[in-house]
Amino acid sequence: MIKKSYFAMISCICLSMLSCSITQDTNSGEEEAIELSNMLARINEIANSEKCVNADEWRYTSFGSKPCGGPYGYIAYSSKIDTIAFLKLVEEHKSAQKKYNEEQGIMSDCSVPAEPRGITCENDKAVLLYP
Repeated sequence: MIKKSYFAMISCICLSMLSCSITQDTNSGEEEAIELSNMLARINEIANSEKCVNADEWRYTSFGSKPCGGPYGYIAYSSKIDTIAFLKLVEEHKSAQKKYNEEQGIMSDCSVPAEPRGITCENDKAVLLYP
């Protein structure tokens, strides 16, 4: 009788631990997704912090990490900003998104976005030019 009771108690503890673990993993994925979204919002905020008056003062870089590999797209940024810090944040986002995609088993189309051929300024905004 004591053995059955002990086994039942251990089973309940194990199930409780497992359900907590599953809940934490789910929350962790949600928290990571929110953090990725916040990082991308910060990247966009920095990229759009300067008015585009002279396209020669602008550059572009790829951002994001698609599950199949490669970037999600390209983003323009002014050479007047702290480009080292900006590009570091973009790389941190790429790495974090790649890790998130792998851990969460994220799928996507495997299309490759076209690389821009240049940048122009329209209404004080940088606009990427595509072939």
